[in-house]
Amino acid sequence: MLVTGAVAQRYCAVVLIVHAGNRIDAPDRGVPRFPASQVGAVAQRVGRLLDVMKPAGVVSAPAAGADLIVLDEARRRGIPLHVFLPIDTDEFVRVSIADHDTEWLGLFEAVMDHARDDASSSVCRGESDANADWYLQAQQGLLAHANELAAGDLVVALTVRPPAGEVPHSATDEFADRAGRAGLIVLTVDPRPT
Repeated sequence: MLVTGAVAQRYCAVVLIVHAGNRIDAPDRGVPRFPASQVGAVAQRVGRLLDVMKPAGVVSAPAAGADLIVLDEARRRGIPLHVFLPIDTDEFVRVSIADHDTEWLGLFEAVMDHARDDASSSVCRGESDANADWYLQAQQGLLAHANELAAGDLVVALTVRPPAGEVPHSATDEFADRAGRAGLIVLTVDPRPT
């Protein structure tokens, strides 16, 4: 059955994705959470998800790992990027990107340039200070920014993390819990080897 016109519009919701995910595992991490060897596989899964959902935009912070993967896969598909920088840019790069391979810094710069230059994309600066738990404080700002951009359309939370969570809870687990309590649909991509 082919659905067209006004009927099709009733069934095609406008979706905005708000994302948080794990950074790449440090080499000395005991229990794998997001091994560097899985970057390509996660990018493929995220790309397929974006192809199916065709979101109106993606909201995420641009940290090394899942965040930059999601933003870059959206950029490659022409999906508007809404980059949320919870703290000062230089400090964010220092604590969230510079401790990984230089290719992550190049990806950060490509994503930021696109978000600044593309008329349908944006960069938003949060109001957190770079204290010990700024990334947890930033989650509320990330969700609020997504809801503001969605203006009543459907917001879906996407996480890249082990689906069962971790003990103790990771920051991404906290984001998933917070999004669920806010009534959002929460989708998870498992970054571990299958």
